[in-house]
Amino acid sequence: MIDNDTIMVDMLTTTLSQNERRLHELYHENTKLHHQFRNNLVDESDPNALLNQAVDRVKIAELEFAIASGGKKYHCAKHHQIAPDRGTLDRISLSDALSNRKSIRSFSDDLVSLETVSTLFHFAYGRKQEQSRSDRSESSSVRFSPSSGGLYPLEVYAAVATDDRRETWELWHYEPQNSRLELIYQPNLERIKLALIQQPLPLPPLIIFITGVLPRLTWKYGERAYRYALLEAGHVGQNLSLVATALKLGICPIASFYDDAVHDLLDVDGVAEVALYTFFAGY
Repeated sequence: MIDNDTIMVDMLTTTLSQNERRLHELYHENTKLHHQFRNNLVDESDPNALLNQAVDRVKIAELEFAIASGGKKYHCAKHHQIAPDRGTLDRISLSDALSNRKSIRSFSDDLVSLETVSTLFHFAYGRKQEQSRSDRSESSSVRFSPSSGGLYPLEVYAAVATDDRRETWELWHYEPQNSRLELIYQPNLERIKLALIQQPLPLPPLIIFITGVLPRLTWKYGERAYRYALLEAGHVGQNLSLVATALKLGICPIASFYDDAVHDLLDVDGVAEVALYTFFAGY
């Protein structure tokens, strides 16, 4: 009788003997940067090439400004204007937030208000201050998380339970340029469950989804853009974890989810905009 461990070893040996490149190796190789890339891009001995490069930089700065100050908007949606509660965060130190942060997987029946969601999203991915729009070499705003080229490719959504039995839900989109939440629709419970691999009982009253709009990065960074999108999701995820801790919310990052079911839930195409990260949160 052959046990499962023997079967797994045989499968691994067969795979390695075929000398095939694994997906993570192909991904890493195809997203590397090389010195030759820059050398082939511009011939610095050619004065005209240098002039063209300078002109291109102006065009690129304009494009970066337009992308960073744009983003996804649901113009016809019901809006909830954000009034972030900075005072709550001022009462806890960064040291305490870091020390108290831990992954929480069980939650009380208490609901999470839209005001709390607004504060959480504002300090995780919102804007700190306006910059001069006349300076097109800079992003139109400075946010609480860094972004490659100031292009901010991420979108943040919240599925919010509206009753303590977790039977009715609302799906909101965070729109940082106008500091508001936008109501997309009211998904049923089954549609939410289809997206989740882990399903604690009871479900958390707040489920957060981070997606990446990859074309905002690929035009500039090519194949490497996917690396940057993942890194940025990590930046925002850490902000979410620390701000949630400061707001006395429990939160747990969840990297395992059914991608296409999340895309269906959020009504995104799963190609240009893809699911990157999810979080459970609640009291």
